[in-house]
Amino acid sequence: MTNKPYTDDGEQPVDRDLMNALATDALSVFRIDLFVVTLYASILALVFREGSETFILRIAGSLYTNFGFQFLLGSMLAAVLLYVQIRLVATRDTYRNRGIVNDEKMMTYSLGATALGSVLAVFLLLAGVLDGLSGGGVPAIQVTALFFQLWLIVVLFDLLALPVLVRRWGRQAREYMAAWRSSETDEINMEDD
Repeated sequence: MTNKPYTDDGEQPVDRDLMNALATDALSVFRIDLFVVTLYASILALVFREGSETFILRIAGSLYTNFGFQFLLGSMLAAVLLYVQIRLVATRDTYRNRGIVNDEKMMTYSLGATALGSVLAVFLLLAGVLDGLSGGGVPAIQVTALFFQLWLIVVLFDLLALPVLVRRWGRQAREYMAAWRSSETDEINMEDD
């Protein structure tokens, strides 16, 4: 996120290079999700060919598989919507929202969340295969171990981002309160006149 000079009216011009890079990344997430669907279907075809259809039914009926496909489809939909939104932002001359999170950061964080959804979907689909191949299912403690690294990354990101967000929310709250107080003072002055 580069700090570009502001225009005469105080708005920051759109960083088109960054927006084009984010749009390319959104398309990459969509392509990776399509690759995961194709790979997963191929794995299921091999399992069905070599094994019995009870394995396929257990894999398809697994809660992990269902959640995995939901995350994967959600990630694919989010990647397409983000691609369109990023392209729309890139057509503007200046950013519209300059609140707590500007357009650059909003797009970057949304793209990161989409990629994280894809990673979570892959883990869930793998857990679904393990659940279907084992007769009794995958114990909850093993699934927790599968997702430990992912949860650790999320917690570390939250810990690193929290001080920045608290400072920004505090600044916005102070500005809002100052504007609210000045509007009340203006109303009282108008009533006195």
